[in-house]
Amino acid sequence: MLHLVTLGADLRERGIGLHVIEQGIDTSTMEGRAMFGMLSVLA
Repeated sequence: MLHLVTLGADLRERGIGLHVIEQGIDTSTMEGRAMFGMLSVLA
């Protein structure tokens, strides 16, 4: 779980958005970042 949260933070710091097509998650949007964070906690 911690690695996934760290990965998300590292990508955000570098200005890189993550698009997960099957789940419809786009970390370049506020909603996508929220969903990524919630799913990271459950992972």
